[in-house]
Amino acid sequence: MRRFLRTIANGSLAFGLLFHTGLSAVAGTPTAEYLAARDRAIAALADNSDDVREQAAVDDLQRRVCMIVGPIGIPGFPEPGDSNVKTLSPGVDLGRLDGVTARDAAGTTVYVTTLPLLRAWLKGDARRDGSLPKDAAAAFRTDDFYTQAISPDAHATIFGALPLAAEPTVHGAAALLLEFAQDGPAPNPPDRLVVSFVLDGRAILLVRNIRLAQIPACRTAWDQENKAAQDVLDSYTKTGARDRAMFGRYLRLDDAANDHFIRCFGARFRTSGDYAATVQRAQALFDRASRR
Repeated sequence: MRRFLRTIANGSLAFGLLFHTGLSAVAGTPTAEYLAARDRAIAALADNSDDVREQAAVDDLQRRVCMIVGPIGIPGFPEPGDSNVKTLSPGVDLGRLDGVTARDAAGTTVYVTTLPLLRAWLKGDARRDGSLPKDAAAAFRTDDFYTQAISPDAHATIFGALPLAAEPTVHGAAALLLEFAQDGPAPNPPDRLVVSFVLDGRAILLVRNIRLAQIPACRTAWDQENKAAQDVLDSYTKTGARDRAMFGRYLRLDDAANDHFIRCFGARFRTSGDYAATVQRAQALFDRASRR
């Protein structure tokens, strides 16, 4: 939870995320009208939350965004999909990527949006202090993009990238090992395979659950570093939780243990028994979604 809360300090910041993003769309277009309707609904609900009015606004936005995005057009995914924007009230779920989402029978989830909607969303990342890249290709390779765009109320951590064969017409193609977690992901291996790219004016994200074997060397190193961090936390507790410097040391050790595990897994995964099959899965997801 600590790592997630560092990314989203509080729900009130989410309110500032979306305002004025409609300026990036051409006035009078369906995209501009959608963004304006969304921002009006958020403003109205910020001062006077009402479940009935909110649901009516969400339903209206879903109709609009489905028309803007058009058919998902990927075999196996039901049409027309659902809006990825599920709430308009201030909170950690406000500010998800505007677009359409659907899940196939195997549990793979797809998120589809248009470049104008994506660019407007990237320009409106007020609760990230402007730190999110405004270019899709760069954004696709950041933890924060997935945390804010599609997160199930948890922080996204990228463990590493996989090779992906893509045509020159595809922009920003990325295949990533990722995990959503309320706290640091270590010592768990990543449990999501994510493929993201831009093609024909649309951005597509595919998320598939995976199960990867532990890498013993990474787990052993984490066990040692985690024990050192826990020893400091135990000492801090014995002092009556009054030594702030000691608690700060624990946080630094805990963060370092997580970061070292993530880097270790990402580096050693290339020689693991799961590597080849995972690369094939990523390529299969990309091929399925890019052949429209």
